[in-house]
Amino acid sequence: MFSISMKLRSYLSTPPGEYLLAVIAAAIAVALRFGFATVVAQRENFFFYLGAIVVCAHVSGRRAGLICLAVTMLANWLLFWPVDAPPGFWTAELLRTGMFIAVGTAICAGYGAMHRALAALEAEVAQRSETEALLSAEIAHRAESEKNIRIQRDWLETTLTNIGDATILVDEHERIMLMNPVAEQLTGWRRDGVIGQYVKAVFVLLDEQTRLPVDNPVSKVLGSGRLEKQDQEGLLVDRNGVEHPIENSAAPMFDADGQVVGVVLVFRDVSARRRADREMQRLVNELREADRLKDEFLALLAHELRNPLAPIRSAIDIVRMGERPAVLNACDILQRQVENMARLVDDLLQVSRITHNQLEMRKVYTDLAPILRQALEMSRPLIEAKSHRLVEEIPSGPMPVHADPTRLAQLFANLLNNAAKFTDPGGEVALTVERNSDRVVIAVSDTGMGIPRGMEEKIFHLFTQLDSGISRSQGGLGIGLTLVQRIAHMHGGSVRVARTEDPGTTFLVELPLSSFSSQFIAVSGGHEKNMTYDNPDTSGPLSLRVLVVDDNHDAAESMAVLLNILGSEVRVCHDGIEAVETFPIFQPQVVLLDIGLPRLDGYGAAEQIRALPGGDSVTLIALSGYGRDDDRRRSREAGFDHHLVKPVAPDTLINLMSPIVARRQTSDAAIP
Repeated sequence: MFSISMKLRSYLSTPPGEYLLAVIAAAIAVALRFGFATVVAQRENFFFYLGAIVVCAHVSGRRAGLICLAVTMLANWLLFWPVDAPPGFWTAELLRTGMFIAVGTAICAGYGAMHRALAALEAEVAQRSETEALLSAEIAHRAESEKNIRIQRDWLETTLTNIGDATILVDEHERIMLMNPVAEQLTGWRRDGVIGQYVKAVFVLLDEQTRLPVDNPVSKVLGSGRLEKQDQEGLLVDRNGVEHPIENSAAPMFDADGQVVGVVLVFRDVSARRRADREMQRLVNELREADRLKDEFLALLAHELRNPLAPIRSAIDIVRMGERPAVLNACDILQRQVENMARLVDDLLQVSRITHNQLEMRKVYTDLAPILRQALEMSRPLIEAKSHRLVEEIPSGPMPVHADPTRLAQLFANLLNNAAKFTDPGGEVALTVERNSDRVVIAVSDTGMGIPRGMEEKIFHLFTQLDSGISRSQGGLGIGLTLVQRIAHMHGGSVRVARTEDPGTTFLVELPLSSFSSQFIAVSGGHEKNMTYDNPDTSGPLSLRVLVVDDNHDAAESMAVLLNILGSEVRVCHDGIEAVETFPIFQPQVVLLDIGLPRLDGYGAAEQIRALPGGDSVTLIALSGYGRDDDRRRSREAGFDHHLVKPVAPDTLINLMSPIVARRQTSDAAIP
């Protein structure tokens, strides 16, 4: 019904509807006047017409009311005005008609104004409704946009937080909008304290070479609208003044119109990469230096190994000639050159121990003074051969140290030998000791060629030579000082070159003193003994039964001849199984046993001999070309009492076997 009513009202507002309504209303008013003509007075007849005008004006507006007014007036004139009316009638009727027209027009005008006001009000209401609808749509759109912005911002912040590079977002006014945790760490600023600040106050960059401020890359990007990447690494100065080497880049951010609205500044700390580059460069330099030293060492080794061959060959030729004085001289030459070659081989073994950090230490509590005197005795032949004056100042009081006596004697003997070798004949070699409260400083000095400036540390490197020509003329492989430094460090001490104005060289060895001094172990001939032990008289013959086992027939026979000369009864075998079979028959007191034997090596032969009757009391001596620390350890584990490295000097055998003779003589004297 409401829909029909709205459609009808809408139709009546159109011109056809207005005419139709006016005609119908006028017709109804005229009909009512006909019906009530006898009841209503003549002057009230216009009220029917006014009612029709009101209805038309109210429903359709001013124009419908005026049309109804005109139709009713025409109908009233045609139907109700009498032709034969008295003269007074027309005057009164015209007055009523005029008043009717005036009132009808006023009603139409009033309703017209009312309709216009209602139309304006409806238009305003409609417009307001449309505005409210648009506003609601705009609010909903803005809320959705803000939601999307929040989601994108959260996504961006999460992304920046989890990337490994430091990142700062800057707006078009160079103010910071966002900074991730990595940037916080590098700049020293907190995010909540820098939002809205100028980026120049937070990102302070210096040129590493000139130490001058560098133009901020953000300003460059905002000015050019292009990516800016740092050509060289710079220094970022953080909030605390700490400098960090970094590399950085800055990229523009554009809006939908292509305008620059901000900058993304990305930078990273390259300290670790720089350290890695420096370490890599250091390793490359070390490898180059090691390669150079290796080449020099091989050349030097070839030179040093060829040196003994010429005199040995000459000595062999002299021996073949058969003249007695010449033979004796040739033997002296052979002995010296063999000792020289043995020393070179020992140096090569020391290289292996040093490079593999396998120097074995057997530390005991002992006094330093006997060790120093032993080193002096080891170096005295070379010092006297060059007519040097030897100065020694060793305090008389005890100097307790926890040390390996053999290694320390080796350390000081190396320094003394160097001093003697590199000092011209007739010079001076000195060993002085200065004791402090808990440390002792030993100075080994000479009046020789000295050490050039800048070489004080390098001379301790393996294979380093001060001067190729001089070093080769003096002999040596550039190993001794490396060994000296390693031994000093393994004893908790140090060694260095003292720079003085005097000519020559001074090495200072600093060692810690031990608080333990109730008992000392002294050293003699490289073997430990109690200080109250008396060495037996070694001038007499070595009257022992000795079994010599060596697969080298010349070596075995020459050793047998030597032992026979010294008074021993000797039996010779050439492999391990033969030695095990000969032992219970010969029953030797001493077995000189080579390690590298056919069929059964020296380790296995020693273990089997120890298991035989009498094997627990025999003295087993390993006589081998293997002299590494690991070889000596394996010898001890196999049951050997001693380990000697070929070639062996007769004095070494006498010192080693004399106590066995002394014990045998004491045992024989005790038997009634």
